[in-house]
Amino acid sequence: MFKEISRLFQNPARIKVLKFFTLQPNIKTTAKDVAQTIGGGSTKNETEIRALTRAGVLVGKRQGKQTLYSLSPNFPHTEAVRSFLDDITQPNDKSLSDAFRGVPGITLLVASGALVREHRAAIDLLVVTRRPKDARIERAVRQVEAKASLPIRYAVFDTREYEERRVARDRLLRDIFEFEHMVIVGRA
Repeated sequence: MFKEISRLFQNPARIKVLKFFTLQPNIKTTAKDVAQTIGGGSTKNETEIRALTRAGVLVGKRQGKQTLYSLSPNFPHTEAVRSFLDDITQPNDKSLSDAFRGVPGITLLVASGALVREHRAAIDLLVVTRRPKDARIERAVRQVEAKASLPIRYAVFDTREYEERRVARDRLLRDIFEFEHMVIVGRA
């Protein structure tokens, strides 16, 4: 039993792959797509995916020239591993703010959804900025994805649009602020 556990959590890259699949139990994806989300390179992630497949955690199915990987329905500890990883691997507010440190003009940054273990939320990150088209926002979101080991659903609003939506009691904003959330930058 302890040998199997040590194989699952053998290194940080494997833990990230494990989290990617256990927190998205219905996803079927390629090793390349996993690498794009969690970082670390496709070769390293493919090695870890193969190890988790040998351990019975993942299954691979050939589809044309690609192999699609998914969580094995026969892995008996899925819920325990999911709960454990969800509890201990959440990025904290400092790591989230660090990802956006070089992005000018941000007036409000709010973590919700998977970033605060509120999986019912429509988005995981709300960015309000004076420069909504700044390419650095996208790069910062990719950094957050790599830290969280999950794809991040996010919305970017300029300050005027955010204020209009807030006054109109926009459904998306209500969903963020009525459920669990964490304000990283600014005031809601």
